[in-house]
Amino acid sequence: MRRLYLVRHGEPELNVRTCIGLTDTPLSGLGRLQGCVLGEYFADKDVSRVFCSYLSRSADTAGFIGSAELLQGSEEHFAGDWENLSFDEIRRRWPELYRLRGEDPTITLPNAESIAHCMERFEGAVKRAMEGTDGDVVLVSHATVMQTLLCTLCDIPLREYKKIKLPYGSVTTLLYDGSFTVGDVGLVPRVKLTAELCERLLDTVGSERITAHCRAVRAEALRIASELNDKGLCLDMGLIERSALLHDIARREKSHGEKGAQWLNVLGFTEEAELVAQHESMNFEAVNEAAVVHIADKCISGTERVTLEERFSRSLEKCNSPEAKEAHGKKYSTALEIRAAVNATCGKETIL
Repeated sequence: MRRLYLVRHGEPELNVRTCIGLTDTPLSGLGRLQGCVLGEYFADKDVSRVFCSYLSRSADTAGFIGSAELLQGSEEHFAGDWENLSFDEIRRRWPELYRLRGEDPTITLPNAESIAHCMERFEGAVKRAMEGTDGDVVLVSHATVMQTLLCTLCDIPLREYKKIKLPYGSVTTLLYDGSFTVGDVGLVPRVKLTAELCERLLDTVGSERITAHCRAVRAEALRIASELNDKGLCLDMGLIERSALLHDIARREKSHGEKGAQWLNVLGFTEEAELVAQHESMNFEAVNEAAVVHIADKCISGTERVTLEERFSRSLEKCNSPEAKEAHGKKYSTALEIRAAVNATCGKETIL
C-alpha cells in the first residue's frame, strides 16, 4: 500500500485577509518555519518523489522537504475578479454575491474557475502523479483543491468543501492501491525540538548577525544555569538552550518577543514559547529558566559579553521618548534584580 501525502503550503505573507487563488504570494516568517518543521517531519519517511504547484508558496514549502518537481494541475483555484482583493473590498463591491457565496461556496465567481472544474483537474493531476511513480509521494498544494478532492473521496457534498479543515503546513494522508482511501486529514505535524532543529529554524528566518547573537546568548545562558545548578538548583538545561537559541527568532518583526512566542506556539513548541515571550521584559519572581534566558540576553551585546551597565547604557541611547525611557528603566531594574538574585545564589559575581 502506497501513501500520498497531501501537504498544504505554509502560511503566506499577507497584511490583510486577501483572496489569493493564483496570486503568487511568498511565505511569511511563520510559513518558512512550518516548511522547516515539515522537512523534519518527512526526514525519516521513505518518500520517493516530491511534487508542488508553480506558486512560490507551494514550491518554497516543498523545497524544505526535498527536491520538488512541478505538477501541472495542482495549483490553487483561480478566483477571477476577486483575485488579490481584500475580503472587505470584495464585500463592498459584490455584496449580494458575497452573501450568496457564504451560503454556497460552489457559486462561480466573475471570470473565475468553477469549483467543479477545480476538483476535476486536481483529481487528474493526483492520479497522474501516482500512476507515473513508485513508492510514497508528497504533493505540496493548496487548500481549495485538496478540499474538493476530499469531498469526492469521502462522499461529502461539494458545497461543504470549506468545512474540511486543512491548516497551513498540515498533512493529509491518502492510502493508494489503484484507488484512494483517506487516512489522517489536516494533521499538523509535531516533531521533537532539538538544539540542531533550533539552529535550522533560526537560519530559516534570521540572518548571520541574529544567529550569531542567539548562539552567544545560548552559551551565556548555559554558563549561568550551570553555576546555579552547581549550587543546588535543578534548572532544565535543554529548555534553556533551546529557548536561548530561539529567543530572537522573530527579531525582524515588530514586538519580536510576542511574535516569536506566537510562532513557536503554532509549531507546538509551547515551553520554549513561554520563555521567548519573557525574554524582552518579565515580572521577576524567582530564579528559573525564564529568568536565566532573560538575563543572558541582557549580558550579550551582539556577540560580546558586557556588564548590565554597559548594555543598558548603549540601549538607552536608542530611547527617543519619555515612554521609551520609562520602559527602559523598568527593564534595567528587572535585570538588576535578577543579577542580584543569581549572584547571591552562586555566592559570587556570576553576572557582571
